[in-house]
Amino acid sequence: DDCVRTTGTRRKGNGTLENPPSDTFIRNLISAREFAAQKDDADAALHLQPVSDFERHLVHGFAESLDLAHESQGVGDDKRHVVLTKKKQKK
Repeated sequence: DDCVRTTGTRRKGNGTLENPPSDTFIRNLISAREFAAQKDDADAALHLQPVSDFERHLVHGFAESLDLAHESQGVGDDKRHVVLTKKKQKK
């Protein structure tokens, strides 16, 4: 099931998600996609909102698929977040 591979959730027998992704996770993905599409300021950084360990792991994978540099920063569950930057172009 594609839903399990992309969000780590499973569908119940009635088709609803057991553990749907958080709204913050979804907003982070949208922000990451918009950041990747921006053509300006190669030195800019985007600090995403904190999410669970698992959702943060998925954000790292999504950032990689967008060819963005990514790292986690912060201490504690309510502070740890992903920071995105544009990868430096090789000359």
